[in-house]
Amino acid sequence: MKTAIKLFGTSILDGGRASVAVCPVMIDASHPLYSVNDVFNAVMVKGNMVGTVMFYGSGAGKLPTASAVVADIMEIAVNTDRNIPIGWTEEKLSVTPMEERTCRYFIRFAGDAGERRQEIEAAFGPVEIISIDGMDEFAVLTGPMKEGKYAKISAAFDGIRQRIRAELAR
Repeated sequence: MKTAIKLFGTSILDGGRASVAVCPVMIDASHPLYSVNDVFNAVMVKGNMVGTVMFYGSGAGKLPTASAVVADIMEIAVNTDRNIPIGWTEEKLSVTPMEERTCRYFIRFAGDAGERRQEIEAAFGPVEIISIDGMDEFAVLTGPMKEGKYAKISAAFDGIRQRIRAELAR
């Protein structure tokens, strides 16, 4: 199945806390945001009454960017003496620490997947192997894990990866 890596900005409200992130996300061709390319942007919103809706349109490139900048400058110039309410409340939400955010991780490795699978799964748990014939590298997709756990495992595993790279370079 075809996949693409897109830069996503996400926010999720859960239990009075906001979980926010901007990061690359791998999606497959069945995802509605898969076909958003070039100067187009899209926003997907999931509401409790409306369900999932998507707003799509030109939002990048020199003309849309210039239009947005000019509109913002005009708004500021017209309203120099007052604050413009934007519909948010003054209630402050706590932000979930990044270490508590749960994701799956896409990690590239040098070498042969068959030879390294046991070592990788010992560190990261069960993984999905992604490989391309004729390449001396492969990738894995981990199961869901918290960012903090991933960071600790990755840091410990980094020394092992550097040692293997050095051995492969000989």
